[in-house]
Amino acid sequence: MKEKLKKLIEKGKAKQVLQLLLDHTKQKSDDKGYNDLIILSNQFQEFSTNKNLGIYSSEEARRQTAILHRSLLSILDEIENVDQIDFPEKPEPGLKNNRRLISWLIPLSVLGLLIVGAIFAYQFSQQPANLTEKVEPPKDSTNGSDSVVAPIQTKGSQAKKLEKPITGGATSKKFQPEAPVRPTSINKIHIRPTIDSISSFSIAKYETTIGEYLLFCQTSSHTFPYEKVDTTNKNLPMTYVSRQDAQAYCVYIGGRLPTVAEWEYAASNGTANFTFSGSDSASEVAWFGAQTGGPQVVGKKKPNELGIYDMCGNVKEWCSDPYPEKPGYYIAKGGGWKSYSKELEIRSETIHLKGFKNDNLGFRVVFD
Repeated sequence: MKEKLKKLIEKGKAKQVLQLLLDHTKQKSDDKGYNDLIILSNQFQEFSTNKNLGIYSSEEARRQTAILHRSLLSILDEIENVDQIDFPEKPEPGLKNNRRLISWLIPLSVLGLLIVGAIFAYQFSQQPANLTEKVEPPKDSTNGSDSVVAPIQTKGSQAKKLEKPITGGATSKKFQPEAPVRPTSINKIHIRPTIDSISSFSIAKYETTIGEYLLFCQTSSHTFPYEKVDTTNKNLPMTYVSRQDAQAYCVYIGGRLPTVAEWEYAASNGTANFTFSGSDSASEVAWFGAQTGGPQVVGKKKPNELGIYDMCGNVKEWCSDPYPEKPGYYIAKGGGWKSYSKELEIRSETIHLKGFKNDNLGFRVVFD
Protein backbone atom coordinates (compact mmCIF):
# COMPACT_ATOMS: atom_id res chain seq x y z
CA MET A 1 0.00 0.00 0.00
CA LYS A 2 2.87 2.40 0.74
CA GLU A 3 4.19 1.98 -2.80
CA LYS A 4 0.71 2.61 -4.16
CA LEU A 5 0.37 5.79 -2.11
CA LYS A 6 3.82 6.96 -3.22
CA LYS A 7 2.81 6.54 -6.87
CA LEU A 8 -0.32 8.59 -6.22
CA ILE A 9 1.81 11.37 -4.73
CA GLU A 10 4.00 11.32 -7.86
CA LYS A 11 0.83 11.62 -9.99
CA GLY A 12 -0.15 14.86 -8.23
CA LYS A 13 -2.64 13.43 -5.72
CA ALA A 14 -0.62 14.39 -2.63
CA LYS A 15 -3.53 16.22 -0.93
CA GLN A 16 -5.77 13.16 -1.29
CA VAL A 17 -3.06 10.92 0.20
CA LEU A 18 -2.48 13.45 2.98
CA GLN A 19 -6.16 13.37 3.96
CA LEU A 20 -6.19 9.56 3.98
CA LEU A 21 -3.14 9.49 6.24
CA LEU A 22 -4.68 12.08 8.55
CA ASP A 23 -7.82 9.97 8.95
CA HIS A 24 -5.74 6.83 9.46
CA THR A 25 -3.35 8.23 12.10
CA LYS A 26 -6.19 9.93 13.97
CA GLN A 27 -8.06 6.61 14.27
CA LYS A 28 -4.87 4.77 15.35
CA SER A 29 -3.96 7.43 17.96
CA ASP A 30 -0.57 7.89 16.30
CA ASP A 31 0.13 11.25 17.92
CA LYS A 32 3.52 11.87 16.32
CA GLY A 33 2.46 10.95 12.82
CA TYR A 34 -0.82 12.83 13.18
CA ASN A 35 0.88 16.00 14.46
CA ASP A 36 3.44 15.92 11.63
CA LEU A 37 0.62 15.54 9.11
CA ILE A 38 -1.35 18.43 10.65
CA ILE A 39 1.71 20.67 10.28
CA LEU A 40 2.20 19.51 6.68
CA SER A 41 -1.49 20.06 5.96
CA ASN A 42 -1.14 23.69 7.10
CA GLN A 43 1.90 24.02 4.87
CA PHE A 44 -0.06 22.70 1.86
CA GLN A 45 -2.83 25.20 2.57
CA GLU A 46 -0.42 28.11 2.87
CA PHE A 47 1.34 27.09 -0.34
CA SER A 48 -1.99 26.92 -2.21
CA THR A 49 -2.95 30.39 -0.95
CA ASN A 50 0.38 31.94 -1.94
CA LYS A 51 0.28 30.23 -5.34
CA ASN A 52 -3.23 31.56 -6.04
CA LEU A 53 -2.05 35.06 -5.08
CA GLY A 54 0.74 34.78 -7.66
CA ILE A 55 3.53 35.04 -5.08
CA TYR A 56 5.52 32.16 -6.58
CA SER A 57 7.04 32.00 -10.03
CA SER A 58 6.35 28.78 -11.94
CA GLU A 59 9.84 27.51 -11.12
CA GLU A 60 9.49 28.34 -7.42
CA ALA A 61 6.04 26.72 -7.34
CA ARG A 62 7.48 23.50 -8.77
CA ARG A 63 10.30 23.59 -6.24
CA GLN A 64 7.92 24.14 -3.31
CA THR A 65 5.66 21.34 -4.55
CA ALA A 66 8.63 18.96 -4.70
CA ILE A 67 9.62 19.89 -1.13
CA LEU A 68 6.08 19.26 0.15
CA HIS A 69 5.91 15.93 -1.66
CA ARG A 70 9.27 14.84 -0.19
CA SER A 71 8.06 15.77 3.29
CA LEU A 72 4.89 13.74 2.79
CA LEU A 73 6.90 10.75 1.55
CA SER A 74 9.18 11.02 4.58
CA ILE A 75 6.22 11.02 6.98
CA LEU A 76 4.59 8.16 5.05
CA ASP A 77 7.66 5.97 5.62
CA GLU A 78 7.33 6.43 9.39
CA ILE A 79 3.62 5.60 9.68
CA GLU A 80 2.71 2.04 10.65
CA ASN A 81 -0.21 -0.14 9.49
CA VAL A 82 -0.60 1.77 6.24
CA ASP A 83 -1.93 -1.42 4.61
CA GLN A 84 -5.15 -0.97 6.59
CA ILE A 85 -6.05 2.21 4.72
CA ASP A 86 -9.14 1.76 2.58
CA PHE A 87 -8.34 3.77 -0.51
CA PRO A 88 -11.24 4.52 -2.91
CA GLU A 89 -10.03 3.39 -6.31
CA LYS A 90 -13.14 4.02 -8.40
CA PRO A 91 -14.81 7.37 -9.03
CA GLU A 92 -18.05 8.09 -7.24
CA PRO A 93 -21.14 6.68 -8.99
CA GLY A 94 -23.01 9.13 -11.10
CA LEU A 95 -20.02 11.37 -11.79
CA LYS A 96 -19.84 10.31 -15.43
CA ASN A 97 -23.59 10.87 -15.86
CA ASN A 98 -23.31 14.29 -14.22
CA ARG A 99 -20.65 15.32 -16.71
CA ARG A 100 -22.86 14.15 -19.57
CA LEU A 101 -25.77 16.15 -18.15
CA ILE A 102 -23.61 19.27 -17.89
CA SER A 103 -22.47 18.84 -21.49
CA TRP A 104 -26.17 18.95 -22.56
CA LEU A 105 -27.19 21.80 -20.25
CA ILE A 106 -24.59 24.28 -21.54
CA PRO A 107 -25.76 24.37 -25.21
CA LEU A 108 -29.41 24.35 -24.09
CA SER A 109 -28.76 27.37 -21.88
CA VAL A 110 -27.10 29.22 -24.76
CA LEU A 111 -30.05 28.40 -27.03
CA GLY A 112 -32.47 29.71 -24.39
CA LEU A 113 -30.57 32.98 -24.12
CA LEU A 114 -30.65 33.42 -27.92
CA ILE A 115 -34.43 32.91 -27.97
CA VAL A 116 -34.99 35.43 -25.16
CA GLY A 117 -32.75 37.93 -26.94
CA ALA A 118 -34.70 37.54 -30.18
CA ILE A 119 -38.02 38.12 -28.38
CA PHE A 120 -36.66 41.24 -26.66
CA ALA A 121 -35.32 42.63 -29.98
CA TYR A 122 -38.70 42.08 -31.65
CA GLN A 123 -40.62 43.86 -28.86
CA PHE A 124 -38.17 46.78 -28.88
CA SER A 125 -38.62 47.20 -32.64
CA GLN A 126 -42.37 47.66 -32.12
CA GLN A 127 -41.98 50.68 -29.74
CA PRO A 128 -42.87 54.24 -31.01
CA ALA A 129 -40.05 55.93 -32.79
CA ASN A 130 -40.55 59.37 -31.14
CA LEU A 131 -38.04 58.91 -28.35
CA THR A 132 -35.75 61.88 -29.10
CA GLU A 133 -37.91 64.74 -27.85
CA LYS A 134 -35.68 67.38 -26.27
CA VAL A 135 -36.28 68.02 -22.56
CA GLU A 136 -34.90 71.24 -21.06
CA PRO A 137 -33.05 70.75 -17.76
CA PRO A 138 -34.68 72.52 -14.78
CA LYS A 139 -33.34 75.89 -13.71
CA ASP A 140 -31.73 76.36 -10.32
CA SER A 141 -34.18 78.53 -8.37
CA THR A 142 -32.09 78.75 -5.20
CA ASN A 143 -30.19 81.89 -6.25
CA GLY A 144 -32.59 83.42 -8.75
CA SER A 145 -30.13 83.09 -11.59
CA ASP A 146 -30.57 81.44 -14.94
CA SER A 147 -27.96 78.78 -14.17
CA VAL A 148 -29.12 75.25 -14.75
CA VAL A 149 -28.71 72.13 -12.61
CA ALA A 150 -26.13 69.81 -14.18
CA PRO A 151 -27.76 66.58 -15.38
CA ILE A 152 -26.76 63.34 -13.64
CA GLN A 153 -24.00 61.62 -15.56
CA THR A 154 -24.48 58.14 -16.93
CA LYS A 155 -22.21 55.30 -15.85
CA GLY A 156 -20.28 55.60 -19.08
CA SER A 157 -19.51 59.29 -18.73
CA GLN A 158 -18.65 58.86 -15.02
CA ALA A 159 -16.18 56.08 -15.80
CA LYS A 160 -14.60 58.20 -18.52
CA LYS A 161 -14.24 61.14 -16.17
CA LEU A 162 -12.50 59.08 -13.50
CA GLU A 163 -9.79 58.13 -15.98
CA LYS A 164 -8.57 61.77 -16.03
CA PRO A 165 -5.71 62.74 -13.71
CA ILE A 166 -6.49 64.55 -10.48
CA THR A 167 -5.83 68.28 -10.92
CA GLY A 168 -4.71 70.80 -8.36
CA GLY A 169 -4.27 74.51 -9.07
CA ALA A 170 -2.21 75.42 -12.09
CA THR A 171 -0.46 72.06 -12.30
CA SER A 172 -1.95 68.69 -13.19
CA LYS A 173 -0.37 65.53 -11.78
CA LYS A 174 -1.53 62.00 -11.20
CA PHE A 175 -1.98 61.06 -7.56
CA GLN A 176 1.15 59.52 -6.06
CA PRO A 177 0.69 57.57 -2.81
CA GLU A 178 3.19 58.27 -0.06
CA ALA A 179 5.96 55.72 0.42
CA PRO A 180 5.38 53.49 3.46
CA VAL A 181 7.29 54.22 6.64
CA ARG A 182 9.35 51.12 7.38
CA PRO A 183 10.26 50.06 10.92
CA THR A 184 14.04 50.49 11.04
CA SER A 185 14.87 51.50 14.63
CA ILE A 186 16.22 48.10 15.66
CA ASN A 187 18.54 48.11 18.69
CA LYS A 188 21.40 45.83 17.66
CA ILE A 189 24.79 44.55 18.80
CA HIS A 190 27.69 44.41 16.34
CA ILE A 191 29.81 41.25 16.52
CA ARG A 192 33.26 40.61 15.05
CA PRO A 193 33.83 36.84 15.32
CA THR A 194 37.33 35.62 15.99
CA ILE A 195 36.90 32.60 13.72
CA ASP A 196 37.28 32.76 9.94
CA SER A 197 34.13 30.78 9.14
CA ILE A 198 31.84 33.57 10.38
CA SER A 199 31.94 37.11 8.99
CA SER A 200 31.13 40.20 11.03
CA PHE A 201 27.41 40.80 11.59
CA SER A 202 24.99 42.69 13.82
CA ILE A 203 22.22 41.00 15.77
CA ALA A 204 19.09 42.46 17.33
CA LYS A 205 19.44 43.05 21.05
CA TYR A 206 15.88 41.81 21.60
CA GLU A 207 13.53 39.32 19.98
CA THR A 208 11.23 40.90 17.40
CA THR A 209 8.24 42.32 19.26
CA ILE A 210 4.53 42.45 18.46
CA GLY A 211 4.75 46.22 18.00
CA GLU A 212 7.57 45.96 15.47
CA TYR A 213 5.84 43.23 13.47
CA LEU A 214 2.50 45.08 13.59
CA LEU A 215 4.12 48.18 12.10
CA PHE A 216 5.60 46.00 9.36
CA CYS A 217 2.14 44.64 8.51
CA GLN A 218 0.58 48.10 8.58
CA THR A 219 3.16 49.46 6.13
CA SER A 220 3.21 46.47 3.79
CA SER A 221 0.80 43.97 2.24
CA HIS A 222 1.55 41.37 4.93
CA THR A 223 -1.33 40.16 7.13
CA PHE A 224 -1.15 40.32 10.92
CA PRO A 225 -2.58 37.25 12.75
CA TYR A 226 -5.05 39.22 14.91
CA GLU A 227 -7.05 36.07 15.71
CA LYS A 228 -3.98 34.53 17.37
CA VAL A 229 -1.95 37.45 18.75
CA ASP A 230 -3.25 40.08 21.19
CA THR A 231 -1.76 43.50 20.38
CA THR A 232 -2.48 45.05 23.81
CA ASN A 233 1.14 44.67 24.98
CA LYS A 234 3.36 45.46 22.02
CA ASN A 235 6.59 44.67 23.93
CA LEU A 236 5.91 40.93 23.99
CA PRO A 237 7.84 38.83 21.45
CA MET A 238 6.00 38.20 18.19
CA THR A 239 4.70 34.64 17.79
CA TYR A 240 2.55 32.70 15.32
CA VAL A 241 5.00 33.48 12.53
CA SER A 242 6.17 30.93 9.98
CA ARG A 243 9.71 30.98 8.69
CA GLN A 244 8.42 32.76 5.58
CA ASP A 245 6.74 35.43 7.74
CA ALA A 246 9.92 35.97 9.75
CA GLN A 247 12.09 36.16 6.63
CA ALA A 248 9.66 38.62 4.98
CA TYR A 249 9.95 40.95 7.99
CA CYS A 250 13.75 40.69 8.01
CA VAL A 251 14.05 41.48 4.31
CA TYR A 252 11.59 44.39 4.66
CA ILE A 253 13.83 46.15 7.20
CA GLY A 254 17.06 45.27 5.39
CA GLY A 255 18.08 42.26 7.45
CA ARG A 256 17.78 38.49 7.45
CA LEU A 257 17.45 35.49 9.76
CA PRO A 258 20.66 34.34 11.51
CA THR A 259 22.49 31.19 10.55
CA VAL A 260 22.84 28.57 13.28
CA ALA A 261 26.56 29.37 13.52
CA GLU A 262 25.87 33.10 13.96
CA TRP A 263 23.15 32.46 16.53
CA GLU A 264 25.37 30.16 18.61
CA TYR A 265 28.30 32.58 18.42
CA ALA A 266 26.12 35.47 19.61
CA ALA A 267 24.59 33.33 22.36
CA SER A 268 27.96 32.13 23.68
CA ASN A 269 30.15 35.13 22.81
CA GLY A 270 32.27 32.67 20.88
CA THR A 271 33.16 30.68 23.99
CA ALA A 272 31.82 27.66 25.84
CA ASN A 273 31.86 29.33 29.26
CA PHE A 274 28.15 28.79 30.02
CA THR A 275 25.55 26.12 29.35
CA PHE A 276 22.92 28.77 28.63
CA SER A 277 23.36 32.17 27.03
CA GLY A 278 25.02 34.23 29.78
CA SER A 279 24.73 31.82 32.70
CA ASP A 280 24.84 28.23 33.93
CA SER A 281 21.47 28.89 35.60
CA ALA A 282 18.56 28.81 33.16
CA SER A 283 16.23 30.71 35.50
CA GLU A 284 18.69 33.61 35.64
CA VAL A 285 18.53 34.31 31.92
CA ALA A 286 15.40 32.61 30.57
CA TRP A 287 11.63 32.29 30.83
CA PHE A 288 10.86 28.58 30.50
CA GLY A 289 9.03 25.53 31.82
CA ALA A 290 5.50 26.76 31.01
CA GLN A 291 5.37 28.40 34.46
CA THR A 292 4.87 31.89 33.04
CA GLY A 293 1.68 31.02 31.16
CA GLY A 294 2.96 32.66 27.99
CA PRO A 295 5.75 34.80 26.51
CA GLN A 296 7.03 37.68 28.63
CA VAL A 297 8.07 41.26 27.81
CA VAL A 298 11.48 41.17 26.12
CA GLY A 299 14.60 42.24 27.99
CA LYS A 300 13.47 41.48 31.56
CA LYS A 301 15.95 38.70 32.32
CA LYS A 302 19.73 39.03 32.62
CA PRO A 303 21.49 39.57 29.26
CA ASN A 304 24.49 37.57 28.12
CA GLU A 305 28.06 38.94 28.01
CA LEU A 306 27.38 40.82 24.77
CA GLY A 307 24.26 42.52 26.15
CA ILE A 308 21.79 40.38 24.17
CA TYR A 309 18.55 39.41 25.91
CA ASP A 310 16.38 36.27 25.81
CA MET A 311 18.67 34.21 23.61
CA CYS A 312 17.43 31.31 25.72
CA GLY A 313 13.78 30.94 26.65
CA ASN A 314 10.77 33.22 26.10
CA VAL A 315 10.29 32.08 22.47
CA LYS A 316 12.26 29.84 20.15
CA GLU A 317 13.95 31.67 17.30
CA TRP A 318 13.89 30.74 13.63
CA CYS A 319 17.26 30.33 11.91
CA SER A 320 17.96 30.35 8.19
CA ASP A 321 19.48 26.85 8.10
CA PRO A 322 17.42 23.95 6.72
CA TYR A 323 17.60 20.62 8.54
CA PRO A 324 19.57 18.41 6.13
CA GLU A 325 17.96 15.11 7.09
CA LYS A 326 14.36 16.29 6.60
CA PRO A 327 13.52 18.31 3.49
CA GLY A 328 11.20 21.25 4.20
CA TYR A 329 12.24 21.46 7.88
CA TYR A 330 14.23 24.35 9.36
CA ILE A 331 16.12 24.82 12.62
CA ALA A 332 14.98 26.92 15.60
CA LYS A 333 17.27 27.77 18.52
CA GLY A 334 17.05 28.84 22.14
CA GLY A 335 13.93 27.11 23.40
CA GLY A 336 10.85 28.96 24.60
CA TRP A 337 8.51 29.47 27.53
CA LYS A 338 7.03 25.99 26.98
CA SER A 339 10.45 24.32 26.82
CA TYR A 340 12.38 22.45 29.50
CA SER A 341 15.89 23.55 30.47
CA LYS A 342 17.64 20.98 28.23
CA GLU A 343 16.11 22.58 25.14
CA LEU A 344 17.42 25.99 26.26
CA GLU A 345 21.07 24.96 26.09
CA ILE A 346 23.10 26.85 23.49
CA ARG A 347 23.89 23.72 21.46
CA SER A 348 20.32 22.39 21.50
CA GLU A 349 17.93 22.89 18.60
CA THR A 350 14.47 21.93 17.39
CA ILE A 351 13.20 21.55 13.83
CA HIS A 352 9.91 22.64 12.28
CA LEU A 353 8.32 22.74 8.85
CA LYS A 354 8.85 26.25 7.54
CA GLY A 355 5.10 26.93 7.57
CA PHE A 356 4.76 25.94 11.24
CA LYS A 357 3.39 28.57 13.67
CA ASN A 358 2.59 28.55 17.38
CA ASP A 359 2.82 30.68 20.54
CA ASN A 360 6.28 29.35 21.47
CA LEU A 361 8.15 30.32 18.29
CA GLY A 362 9.40 33.74 17.18
CA PHE A 363 12.60 35.22 15.74
CA ARG A 364 15.19 37.98 15.85
CA VAL A 365 16.98 39.78 13.03
CA VAL A 366 20.62 39.97 11.98
CA PHE A 367 22.25 42.48 9.63
CA ASP A 368 25.34 42.17 7.46
